Amino acid sequence: MLARMIKTKREIELLKKSAKISDSCISIIEKALKEDMITENELARRIRKQLKAMGAHESFKTIVASGKRSARVHAKPRTTNKIIKGIGLVDFG
Repeated sequence: MLARMIKTKREIELLKKSAKISDSCISIIEKALKEDMITENELARRIRKQLKAMGAHESFKTIVASGKRSARVHAKPRTTNKIIKGIGLVDFG
């Protein structure tokens, strides 16, 4: 376990790259949330598109849920649900 606390140069490079990719999605999310008619599904699609553009792939399906749906475990983004202002959940990776 102690050995895993110390990262190799390659591991550090990969962590930095993954942080850069995640950071690039934040502006996409912020911009989308300012749109009145954005849906959960559309936001998830934009995140996936950005990940792909940055050379990444999804380890799991992107989760976007708003309002009461944000309390659900592994909520699937809905096409018909306009994002509700307030509490929400976005998980990607």
